[in-house]
Amino acid sequence: MSTRRHIAGPEDAAPQPRGRLHTLGIQLEQTFLAAAEAMLVVDCESLSILDANPAAGRLYGQAPEQLQKLGYGDLSADSAQRNDPIGERRERIPLRFHRRSDESRFPAEIVARYFHRDGRDLALLSIRDITGRTQQERARLDSELKYRAVFDAAPYPIVLLNAAGRVVDANPSATVLYGYPREEMLGLNAARLFGDESPIEDLFSARPAFIPATTHRRQDGSHFLAEITLSFTNQRDNLLVLAVVRDVTDERRTLERLREAEERWRFALEGAGDGVWDWNIASNEFYQSPRWREMLGYDGESPGLVWNKLIHPDDKQYVYGNLDAYQRGDTPLYQSEFRLRCADGTYKWFAARGKILSRDASGKPLRMLGTHRDITHSRRMMEDLRASEQRWQFALEGHGDGLWDWDLLSGRIMLSRQFKQILGYGSDDLTEGFDWDDLAHPDERRRTRELFDRYLAGEMPLLAAETRMRCRDGSHKWVALRGKIMEYGSLNRPSRVIGTLRDIQETKQREERDRNEQEQLAHAGRLITLGEMASALAHELNQPLTAIRNFSALGLRRLGDSAPEQVKATLEIIAEQAMRAGEIVRRARNFVRKGEVSFAPVQINQVVTDMCRFAELDALAAGVQIALELQDELPPASGDRSSLEQLVMNLIKNGIEAMESTEGERRLTIRTALGGNDSIECEVADLGEGLSEKVRAGLFEPFVTTKPDGVGLGLAICRTIVENHGGRLWFEPTRRRGAAFRFAVPIVRKGRHD
Repeated sequence: MSTRRHIAGPEDAAPQPRGRLHTLGIQLEQTFLAAAEAMLVVDCESLSILDANPAAGRLYGQAPEQLQKLGYGDLSADSAQRNDPIGERRERIPLRFHRRSDESRFPAEIVARYFHRDGRDLALLSIRDITGRTQQERARLDSELKYRAVFDAAPYPIVLLNAAGRVVDANPSATVLYGYPREEMLGLNAARLFGDESPIEDLFSARPAFIPATTHRRQDGSHFLAEITLSFTNQRDNLLVLAVVRDVTDERRTLERLREAEERWRFALEGAGDGVWDWNIASNEFYQSPRWREMLGYDGESPGLVWNKLIHPDDKQYVYGNLDAYQRGDTPLYQSEFRLRCADGTYKWFAARGKILSRDASGKPLRMLGTHRDITHSRRMMEDLRASEQRWQFALEGHGDGLWDWDLLSGRIMLSRQFKQILGYGSDDLTEGFDWDDLAHPDERRRTRELFDRYLAGEMPLLAAETRMRCRDGSHKWVALRGKIMEYGSLNRPSRVIGTLRDIQETKQREERDRNEQEQLAHAGRLITLGEMASALAHELNQPLTAIRNFSALGLRRLGDSAPEQVKATLEIIAEQAMRAGEIVRRARNFVRKGEVSFAPVQINQVVTDMCRFAELDALAAGVQIALELQDELPPASGDRSSLEQLVMNLIKNGIEAMESTEGERRLTIRTALGGNDSIECEVADLGEGLSEKVRAGLFEPFVTTKPDGVGLGLAICRTIVENHGGRLWFEPTRRRGAAFRFAVPIVRKGRHD
């Protein structure tokens, strides 16, 4: 078998020796294999690749044998171009993007030669990668497009002239300015546009970079003033002039009107008594109007009068600071008040106002114009007023009042040292940006604002209010505000209000204490009446309770041993409760009458157990679990059982009620233990919200309660009971949450109850 490559033909449907293409000639095959350009043989109908030379393998990144397994459309990087119409017999196929085996793309220039062999139409394709040429073409095209985009979009008119002084291009801004359609403008002589005054003949000889304002002509014959800025360029070995045109007609008119306005303004100001100054900053030349000199006592012939040398030494830094701030753009207008030395050596106060009229290209000011007004008299009046205000302030602050001064036009509020001290602020606090709302209590902010509005509207003769204001530490203090309008502005509207602030915190607290005491006295009166009613009720209830107890006992005797145990237990409980109720009635009567209690040995554990049984229903309703931790074999306590039962029951009820609104576990723990000093201690601890410091301070005082409907006597009675037993009652916070009340009562001493 021959090892030479061959150009495949239609008879190669089955593997054939490479030598079968010898009919095309050995020379053609050698050229095909040795060609530097990629070459493919493609079937025009099926677009299958029949043969590929080594250059094609290098171009597409795969062996020629692999290319023969592909169709021509598989080489295209664009799926829309894969069915290339080679069948149309085009010698130059339009630009296509092909892809290599690594999926990279390249633009392909393709030349086709067609021939017929053995009944098949074949195409011999020469393929060239033109990536470099395409990039150069694109760069040139992009450059031209960018130039055209910038040229056409420029907001200023641009005209391009050739060496003959004729227009070869003009942007839209230029056609609008001169009134020509672009087609008619091309080819015009520059003199037709720029006028006879422009040195057109010197454009290419002297090459001036700038032509000052001259008269230009439009198509309709109208004229306008314009400046021209020139630049030169070579395009394809042709010297061209780029002329940028700026219409200065309106600018010149504005300058003229400004000049006329300055003259009128200077005349009007000097007629009003102000002196006018005009400062050429670049040359430091300072013009003063006759009125300016007259105010200082200088005649019109005084030479070398330099304004900054006349400034009072103490005012120079202030004046220069204001001037620098204005020239930097920090303030919209130059304003300053300072003293100038007069011809006789004295000083006068002047108010200076000024404005920059022109700046250079970098923004540096070139010229400044302004006025001076003599304010010596008004300054003296202000100083007299300030001295008067200081005396007034001293007199008021001597009584402890603070002062405030409110400028309604600027919104600025000045506060005296005493004002700030009342609220705990330092002298540097409450300065810039301060507002009344910043100090007002949130609950009274709206009322205070409405009060100010009503006073300023004339609905009240005097501003007077008692309100709370925020102190520096975040608390609020009661103060009395007083104020009066001192000045009116335009349209007779208030422009200044001055007032005082007085600390009335102690007065308010004293009023609150007095009010609470009155309420407590009234409450005590009601309790006295209630005590009298309780005494009467105790007397009236004693008889029916005795009857209940007696009838219960009678029922037990009549039933005898034959009665069911449940009935007997019920009657026994009725009798026991009737007896207990009688004891409570007796105790209430004794409490009202301040009677003496009877002491006997009492088992504290039994008292606790009985009281827990009575409180069982209340605990169940509140979801509270009662836990007992009682020490065994405690000695008896010396006390009145009914009083101790009342003591324990009150503490249990307080503990249950303390947990009615709490989340989580609700447990009441009661502990008993032998204490020191021959006493028995009992603790009742809940898991409620606990007690605040304020409540703890007066916890055992009468009328102190945490319940909305409580009377505040429960713990006071408990303390009285414990103290009557020679013991003590105290409060302890718990580790987790809630409160613990503990009491200690003495044990029975030998011989005491013998």
